[in-house]
Amino acid sequence: MWDSMSRNQQIQFINLIQQVRTEVVNENDILEIPFENKFAKLNQTQLNQNFEKGNCGYKGALFAWEAGFSGAEVCPCMAGGTCLHEHHISGDIAFAGYQYWQATHDIVWLRNIGFPLAFEIASFWSSRVTRNGGEFVILNVIPPDEAAMGVSNSVFTNIIAKYSFLIATEFGEILGEKTPSHWVTIAEKLKIPFDEERQIHLEHDGFKADVIKQADVVLLGYPLLYPMSHIVRENDLNYYSAITSQRGPAMTWSVTSIGYREVLALREMESACNQRELSQEEHEELATKNSNYFFQSYQNAQPPYYIWTETPFGGAYNFITVWHQGAYNFITGAGGFLQGLIAGYGGIRLKSDGFHILYPAVPENTDSFELQMLNFLDNEFDLFVKED
Repeated sequence: MWDSMSRNQQIQFINLIQQVRTEVVNENDILEIPFENKFAKLNQTQLNQNFEKGNCGYKGALFAWEAGFSGAEVCPCMAGGTCLHEHHISGDIAFAGYQYWQATHDIVWLRNIGFPLAFEIASFWSSRVTRNGGEFVILNVIPPDEAAMGVSNSVFTNIIAKYSFLIATEFGEILGEKTPSHWVTIAEKLKIPFDEERQIHLEHDGFKADVIKQADVVLLGYPLLYPMSHIVRENDLNYYSAITSQRGPAMTWSVTSIGYREVLALREMESACNQRELSQEEHEELATKNSNYFFQSYQNAQPPYYIWTETPFGGAYNFITVWHQGAYNFITGAGGFLQGLIAGYGGIRLKSDGFHILYPAVPENTDSFELQMLNFLDNEFDLFVKED
């Protein structure tokens, strides 16, 4: 059927699929809130369905890239291999589950859903890694930057795999359940591509691209909170924001805005403590980047109802051939915008040791804003931020 269609008919067919299908795509798991909708109501039958759908011969839980209600893969084969190689989806789900645990400490959920989920995802990664001398590597993947196909050691993929092992181990310790000891060894020895000379993380082995499709390395700082120096964090943001396509999806600009808000606040503190000079020119540049990227993050909201689309132009570019209509109700973009307010200007971070509010500020041309009905460990409160 597909081969018999004209190119125009193929594009129209893709548009129709995009309009009618219901799906859950990877970035939703770390950019949408609240997490209760995704995890509190997840039952064992749904877990089993996801575990058993197209795991490509690997052990454990390789989740579908785009999943319908059944958990089955619904990503069309013409999507360039994302459903076969964009395996960071499973680690994204483990990380989102960990955030749910951090926010709730729901021990019943942890025992019945959280730990089994994390265990199976770690089992998948254990079968997915390859030993290479004294380190472990992950070959032939598609990273969040989906224009990079079939690369090895995607830095985001490897770090989310590392987290998956550590999350499953931590959950097991909390519950008194045993997990394989070699999981921690793999986590410690997974390759993390890094350019020592330029002091930046490399998107993947052999990275030399002049342009990338969307946020990738910048996701390490937020939401992954991967440990790095302030200088490396700023270097990553400067390097990758400069080569990111303007046609990319909205959540790219949200996480970039969050990153520059974080860098600006840290540079201000370092300057106040006489640790690192911050010139007026540098301050204005960082503040402008923070504000401009936040503004750009909601340009994908299309009138009259201001529903997010995958790009500012109302469609998605496949980076290979032609424009085609992307997701019309692109909730990943909307979730990214909310994170820009909550984690960017609100400064909220969920960490193992508690709920942190770091360097809150108001957006440009705003006197104040309020985040209502925040909930941490069943304690509900509002956060009101006002300009000095």
